[in-house]
Amino acid sequence: MGGWTFVEPRITAILPTNATLQYIGRDASASPATGSYAIHNLEQSKLVNDSLNIASNESSAAV
Repeated sequence: MGGWTFVEPRITAILPTNATLQYIGRDASASPATGSYAIHNLEQSKLVNDSLNIASNESSAAV
């Protein structure tokens, strides 16, 4: 989760009332990496897909 727990309350405090904020990333873990190239690729693919789907859903909702 990196710096998310630090920045999330600060961003939320300045976010417009009609905006939403959502974390998209790896689950919290004691290790900064999975140690497996295959699992890393799966996690990375999910992260990118989730991010793009959020952006796509928000832009289509605004139309």
